[in-house]
Amino acid sequence: MAGRAAQSQASCGVAAGSRAGRVRRLGLAALAALAVAMPPSAPGHHSFRGEYDPNRPIAVRGAVVEFHYMNPHILIVIDEIGDGDRPRLDAEGQPVRWTAETHAVGPMRRRNFRSDSLRPGQIITIRGWASRRSGVREMGVGRIVQESGHEFIVRDGLRYVDRVRDAAPYPGRIPAPAPNGR
Repeated sequence: MAGRAAQSQASCGVAAGSRAGRVRRLGLAALAALAVAMPPSAPGHHSFRGEYDPNRPIAVRGAVVEFHYMNPHILIVIDEIGDGDRPRLDAEGQPVRWTAETHAVGPMRRRNFRSDSLRPGQIITIRGWASRRSGVREMGVGRIVQESGHEFIVRDGLRYVDRVRDAAPYPGRIPAPAPNGR
């Protein structure tokens, strides 16, 4: 085995046991350790039109269940509200739950959409486009409309809105509910 390593090093122009050979082996060992220690890469970024169908606009009114203000995309999970402000239920009697995807945190922050812009239990309407995948309740967000009427414009049509002048003015943060529930 040692003869094979020496032959390999010799064929690369590095003498067996030389300082250059040790440095090269150390460098390869460090590279291998780095490759093993690095986390797997994130999945490739997807195009909006690849994920969501521009011919399937949708509006869903519901109560915020989860709000994930993080990259690569902000996610909002809502339980749909049907007639009479009651939760809409599926065939198994479970709430009809939608997952909505916006831009990354940076572009949304430039639109005045912050980590405290939504809270669990808050009623909102999300206007956007349904997923191209069948059987899932996912949508790309165009607008988020609060019960107060304030809108966060995420996409205007399918045009990417990312200029400060396009950001909707926001009168302030959503007040936290009073401790007594009023």
